[in-house]
Parts: sequence; C-alpha cells; structure tokens
Amino acid sequence: MISLPLLGLGNTPLYPWILWILWTNRNKLVFKDKFFSEESSVLKAIQDSRAWKAAQTCVEMPSVPQSVVPFTCSPVTNSYTWSSFSDAAWDSSTGNCGLGGYLHDATNACTETFSSHRRYVPSALVAEALAVKAAITAAATSHVSSLNVFSDSKALILLLNSQDQDVALKGILHDIRILALSFTSISFFFISRLANTVADSLAKTALHSLNSFVAATD
Repeated sequence: MISLPLLGLGNTPLYPWILWILWTNRNKLVFKDKFFSEESSVLKAIQDSRAWKAAQTCVEMPSVPQSVVPFTCSPVTNSYTWSSFSDAAWDSSTGNCGLGGYLHDATNACTETFSSHRRYVPSALVAEALAVKAAITAAATSHVSSLNVFSDSKALILLLNSQDQDVALKGILHDIRILALSFTSISFFFISRLANTVADSLAKTALHSLNSFVAATD
C-alpha cells in the first residue's frame, strides 16, 4: 500500500473534504470519464484541508531584517489608483511558505509592507494565491479604493482574470473575489520575477524565519 503523508491538521476535520472530493470525482467520472484512485482521492482531501487550515491562520513575522529595505507607512487618503506587489516562497519538502509584498501609490512612494508565513501549503500556486489575498487585504485595510494587483504567477493571474476555478484554490479565489468588491476598481496583472524582487525578498525572509523556528523546536 502507498503511505500517505502525515495529516498535520490538528483539530481540523477531514471528512468534509473527503465528501467534497468524492462528489467532484464522481462528476468528473460521469461527465469527463476521468477516474481517480482511492489513494489519490484521500491525498487530495488532505491537501485541500491543509490549504483551508493554512488560509485561516497567519503567523506574523517578529520583525523585518535589516537586509530588506524599509518602507515608511502612512495612511491612505487619496482615491487614485494604487499598486500592490506580492510574492510567495514555497518549500516543497515541508509545505512551509513565506508571503511578502508592499503597496505604493501613483507616485511610487511605498507606504506599507507586509510579510507572514504559513504551514501545510500544498503547492506553489496556493502560496501565490495566499500572497495576493494578503496584498488585497492590506489595501482594503488601508482604505484604498482603486487597485492594480501585480504577481509573478502567470497561472494565478490567468485564473483571476478569466474567472475560472481550480479545486485546490477554490476557497482562496472566492475570498479574493469577495475582497475585490471592496474596491471601486481592481485589475490583476502579471509581471516578471525581475520586476518583483522586493516582494520576493520579503517572502523568502518570511520562509527562512518559519524554517528556522521549526528547526529550533523539533
């Protein structure tokens, strides 16, 4: 038999996700003639449950290291278009990820940075979606009314612009689209990794912080 990974779910129930996977697998079998084994079905339920759990909790970094350029935070008082840049760093061996990003206004004056880390994240794409959600949340909290959202995940931007669905991202995409209603206008754009180095640095620092903490407590 194939050994499934340790759950790592704590008190998070698994049965709703098993029922959901059974239902979606049934539909794919009936309508698309796609078959899924018992092992792959249970593994997918575990991954989705972990992703849901990770989306409910956010462990803040204790501080931003000196190697990251600091930004001055100031309240948002203007209604013109702001920009958010976000990125994620994901460790495939542990499921740990770091999230990072920043906001700036039309004059390119950086006003706020954010970073955090999560555990039990099933994929790099889920991590990128969590980073975009964190960026939009930061903008909404700062009362930005018009926002351009930039990410170096082309697959995620395509999903957000096309309104398509992805089973692993279903809950996070729903949260992003609900948050988007907070703005008078919001647009999603793909940028290259080279144009997103500040967010990348914040995300990697957050991941390193989490990995160091886990290593110290094991």
